[in-house]
Amino acid sequence: MEIVCPVKKTRWGPVTTKVEFVALIRTYGQFFGVDQSGPACNYNPTYPCDQSLYAYMGWGPHKGIDIPLNEDEAIFAVADGKCIRLSDSITQGLGIILKHKNLETVYWHNKENLIILGQEVKQGDLIAKADNTGFSSSTHLHFETRKTDDIGNFVNYVDPLTLISFEEVMTEQEVKQLQALEGYSDPEGVVYWAGKPLSAYLKARLPDKVKVIKESL
Repeated sequence: MEIVCPVKKTRWGPVTTKVEFVALIRTYGQFFGVDQSGPACNYNPTYPCDQSLYAYMGWGPHKGIDIPLNEDEAIFAVADGKCIRLSDSITQGLGIILKHKNLETVYWHNKENLIILGQEVKQGDLIAKADNTGFSSSTHLHFETRKTDDIGNFVNYVDPLTLISFEEVMTEQEVKQLQALEGYSDPEGVVYWAGKPLSAYLKARLPDKVKVIKESL
C-alpha cells in the first residue's frame, strides 16, 4: 500500500522528493530500526545514564521514523482511514493512530490533535500540529506504519520509507481546470483538493463519473 508523506514542510523547508526526505532524516532525524535515543537519564533523572532510553524501556530498535519539524507544523493523514486511538501519555505525548486497509499509521509527540476518536479521514486531511510532547528531545513527528491482517490484528512493523510516495500534488489552478473539464465549478472543492495528489482526486471522482455514464445509457 502506497501512502503520501505525513508532512509537507520540515524544519528546513518544503521537501518534494524522496531523496530530499531521506537525506533530511539521515542528517537530522532518526531512521527505522536504529537506536539514537541517547541516555535514559536525559528523559527522567531517575533512569540510568548507562543505558539508552529504548534499551531501558525495553522497546527495542526504533519502530518508525523521526521527522524534524517546527512547532505548529501541519501533520496530514497519509491515506484514507479512521481514527482508532488518541493518546496522551508521558512517553508518546499527544498522538493519533489511524486505521487503513491492512495498515495502521501512528503520529506521536503532537502539540494538538485536530480529529476525534472514530472520525473518518481522507488522504491529505489535516489531523494534528507538531510539537515536542512526551519523551522527545526536540520538535518532531514520530511516524510509524504497522501492517495488520484482514481483521485488524497486528502483524509487524514496516519501515515507512518503503511505503511513502512523493507524487506531485495539485495547485488550485489545476483543480479548477479539472473541474472545468468536467463541466462544473466548486470553490470549496478547489480549496479541499489543492495540495492533494491527482490520483486521490480521480479515485474520489470515479464513482460519480460511472454513475453519470450509467444514467446516460
